[in-house]
Amino acid sequence: MSLASRPALGVLWGKSSAEGSMNLLLQHLFDAAAVGECLWDHYLAPSVRDRLDGCTGGRWRAFLALLCGVHDVGNLDGVVGLLVFEVVVELAEHAVEQVAQSG
Repeated sequence: MSLASRPALGVLWGKSSAEGSMNLLLQHLFDAAAVGECLWDHYLAPSVRDRLDGCTGGRWRAFLALLCGVHDVGNLDGVVGLLVFEVVVELAEHAVEQVAQSG
């Protein structure tokens, strides 16, 4: 399937599973933000949370979620955005054709 037949959001690839299903970048960023909240809620010691909250007026949990959520926002860049799996496959197929034609 070519990129021309994909919806515009299809180029905002975030991650792919081993089976090849695509996870859009926006969903990946939301998932990462939720992981940040989970880390805060369930894994950081209360003393650490208290210390960090004391430095930020009680907003460190939201800040951690933001940091986790934007960690891959650079993938919106046009060059990085071309890493969509189908594009890589198309380029590989073209390279194989070129090698075969050159004998």
